[in-house]
Amino acid sequence: MKTAPQYPTEGLIRASFKNALGTETAYTELLPFFQSLYEMQASALKTTLPGEIDLAPEIVSTRHAAEMPLVERGEITLDPAAAAALLQSILAAAQSANRQLAASATLLDGFFAGDESRLARCHRMFLDKDRNGLSGLCSEIGIAAEPLDFFLYNSLWPSLASHARRLSAEYAPNDDWARGYCPICGALPKIAFLSETGRRFLVCRFCRHEWPFERIRCPFCDNKDTAAMGYHVNDDDKAHRIDTCDRCKIYIITVDTRRLPRDFYPPLEALVATHLELKAEQMEYRQAIDLNFEDLSPGVC
Repeated sequence: MKTAPQYPTEGLIRASFKNALGTETAYTELLPFFQSLYEMQASALKTTLPGEIDLAPEIVSTRHAAEMPLVERGEITLDPAAAAALLQSILAAAQSANRQLAASATLLDGFFAGDESRLARCHRMFLDKDRNGLSGLCSEIGIAAEPLDFFLYNSLWPSLASHARRLSAEYAPNDDWARGYCPICGALPKIAFLSETGRRFLVCRFCRHEWPFERIRCPFCDNKDTAAMGYHVNDDDKAHRIDTCDRCKIYIITVDTRRLPRDFYPPLEALVATHLELKAEQMEYRQAIDLNFEDLSPGVC
């Protein structure tokens, strides 16, 4: 059995955000809410029950051989009580965020009004990618799709993480996995990072699982031609950079943790690299489009 990955504690998250508040001045208005959000998720993860997915050895072997993730998104089960409690906390915290997020939180709070079964059905629609059902839900509530996805996803993330932790410990071939999508759930990476040893890792945009990946290789088209790859760094920030591929014209934000003035927490670093995403798009590179998983970045705020 492999060792289960350890997700950051509230203390590490708090310390990382405190540092960022002093250095990432362009994001001062966003950071307090997201700090609260991620601390609540870390706390909820402690008591969230892992889903019951027992994979037979032959299923694991078959999926690995076919380079398939261990679970499909629709196979993920939730801890509905934990997700409901977390949603209420997130909705309350959002009241002190920006006007758009606060307005959406108010609408959702009135719609769910402590109805755990209704929320469980909405979470299932989200996991099953039932866009027609979610579109109808948006019309009923009077809310846009992006904030609805944002609140549903962030309230169920501890259930995703408990799945990822268990499946990674028992089944996932981290050192053998050579694909640019998550070995646990199949989602594309949101960001990449270089560890203290210089090894490159990708971070799943959905369950936040991390897995090692080759330094000189595009995760999205498998390009290994160094002449068609590049990176771009701002002079005043050596820790964050844009890695680009001229074959597929897709970029990924990479964090060099050896140059980072704080403990590495992936969601925070993705948040404070939003300006680099804009720069990449100005250079006519694009973000990878994951057809099976929505882009769940904080951009809806």
